[in-house]
Amino acid sequence: MKKMLIILLFVFSCFGVIFGAAEVRNVAVTGGCYTPGQNITVNFEVRCAAYNTTFGSIIFSADNSPHYTDDAVWTSEGPQDPPDNNGHDGGSMQAQGSNGSAWHQKSYVVKVPLWYNGTHYVIVNVAENYMQLHPWGQHIQNSASVVMAQCAVPTATHTPVPPTATNTQIPPTYTYTPILPTFTFTITETSTPTITLTPIIGEGSAIIFPEQITAGSTGNTILITYTAGETNWEPVLWGTLKLTIPEGWSPPSLTVTDPGCVNVIITNGSLLGTSINGREIIIQARDLQPITGQIKIEYGDKKFGSPGATAQGNTGTARFIIKVTPKGDAAYEIANSPIIEVVGESTFTETNTTESISTQTNFVFQQNQLNNNCDKIIFSSDRDGNWEVYEMSADGSNIVNLTNFPGALDYAWDYSSNRDKILFTSDRDGITKLYEMNGDGTNVNEIADNLLFYTDPKYSSDGTKIVFISQITGALEIFLMNSNGTEITQITNDGIWKTSPALSPDGTTIIYGASVVGGSDIFEINADGSGSPRNLTNTEGNNDECPVFSSDGQKILFVSWGPGGLKIYEMDRDGSNVTILTPELVNTSTPNYSSDNTRIIFSMFTINNKVHRIFIMNRDGSEIQQLTNTAAGYHDFGPIWKKCVITPSPTPDPTIVAVKDSAIDWLHTMQMLSPLGYPAQVHGAWGRNDNQWG
Repeated sequence: MKKMLIILLFVFSCFGVIFGAAEVRNVAVTGGCYTPGQNITVNFEVRCAAYNTTFGSIIFSADNSPHYTDDAVWTSEGPQDPPDNNGHDGGSMQAQGSNGSAWHQKSYVVKVPLWYNGTHYVIVNVAENYMQLHPWGQHIQNSASVVMAQCAVPTATHTPVPPTATNTQIPPTYTYTPILPTFTFTITETSTPTITLTPIIGEGSAIIFPEQITAGSTGNTILITYTAGETNWEPVLWGTLKLTIPEGWSPPSLTVTDPGCVNVIITNGSLLGTSINGREIIIQARDLQPITGQIKIEYGDKKFGSPGATAQGNTGTARFIIKVTPKGDAAYEIANSPIIEVVGESTFTETNTTESISTQTNFVFQQNQLNNNCDKIIFSSDRDGNWEVYEMSADGSNIVNLTNFPGALDYAWDYSSNRDKILFTSDRDGITKLYEMNGDGTNVNEIADNLLFYTDPKYSSDGTKIVFISQITGALEIFLMNSNGTEITQITNDGIWKTSPALSPDGTTIIYGASVVGGSDIFEINADGSGSPRNLTNTEGNNDECPVFSSDGQKILFVSWGPGGLKIYEMDRDGSNVTILTPELVNTSTPNYSSDNTRIIFSMFTINNKVHRIFIMNRDGSEIQQLTNTAAGYHDFGPIWKKCVITPSPTPDPTIVAVKDSAIDWLHTMQMLSPLGYPAQVHGAWGRNDNQWG
């Protein structure tokens, strides 16, 4: 259990080992009571004696004990309305300060659920560097609570007023009988009246992508985007959108492994819930803003293991009916529900191309192109019961245990392509030490065991140096040493908490995460320690961590932890042109570039399964696909690209020349040889037209 807690500290960002504990006290609710459906202010004090960041959450509980099923009203994603009651992570409450023994006063505004009554406990949970409360485990170092009673409802009272004696005169009574005039009506029948009913049209509009699909095709992901009309959706109760999937398509499902898996994303509004009724997807949302509010439905979403949706077998048009109402459940169809054109299979004329293929001289993969038969991904996992270092092909297949040391905690940090070496830590000898091994797991050598809480080691681009974090001098500072553990040099000495250093490809600078008031930012410093650190992100309220360089040194990937969770960003080397790559995902971490910088591999905590998995996406954040899928309760984390190079050949590859006399068969063979990215000019951006790998 001790080992699991230590490794999970790496799992939730790029933090090092545990050095102390976070504390909380004096929890109080402003006013001392609550009104259902109204906001309350929760006040308390926190501190972390180890100078590290304090993370925490606020929950409402019935029994004064924290459970993952309790109503979490403040988490890593900020205030929760409605509450999260199926596990959560804590958010940053107090950054590392100059005096670890000082208490810090905190106040958070949260909303009490509308259905509450009676007495509830307000519990504040805290922990150092990360906090979690999940079905598969929890990490809480300290909790404090206060009883919260429902505010009394004022009762109206009536005080009778005694009558006052007065002289009341009775007025005289008059009788008035009107004389009614007499009218004569003549009705001439000329026509039968016609009543015209105008149907109610739902507000807003919708688009669909793609607009054309092959009949009977599989592996489809359909994106339907609804944009709100001029009416603001109900802010307290809810509005409703209903989407009907046409007959003949995969039935919609909320199970992530089903072909018709549905994922819903809302912009400028709040998602309350999604349900399925036959072929109808029912989405309830609150406070969807006029014109700017959007509901995106991913039907056949493949991010979490679904094979994608199957289209209808017949050609023609497929109408995806959308009904909406800004308030309640009585929805009406919008003016133009989106349509997909379902077409037949494409036909090609086969011609003899053997001679033209055999005369080509550049069919083998170039140095900077990805090769699924050669390029690998290294990662760490506890899938076999303890943490080991693994290798897999770039499509997630052929997983091999490289360390295979039962009972030990092995964790991979980096790979050197120049030396074909993997840098990892292990406690196989009873204490955690830094090791190096060949790319295939052989020739394990100990590098250092006396670096006192060292963490986050990374190679230089040529593999001759290692940069790392250590407490050798008392604070978390950056050090540099030779790859054999000799000539240790201290780079920083300012006493500020730091994490995840990385050397630039040219070896001139080091980027890293460092604590600032209210969070942490990405900094850069000269590799020899000269000059002053330069703040590259300079954000307020977020924790920016895990920076890595692209292989050309022009771009930097990093993770930012804010109200929306852990997101992956990219920026220029000087900190400009910051772009979010995972806006619709939460809990994404440990990003790394592929060797040719065209893709990004990363870890993500999957909300449905409460575990970490390895994912891959294009450089711009598109085409996100899951690579690993271990059993529930086990984690895959920290992917590292392992580049393999094939030298260009002036002669054709015999396996390619031996294909059938057909351009189509040749393309198919190339797709099979390189499902991870044969050149776009041959066949699409990633080599296959169904967006699947291997």
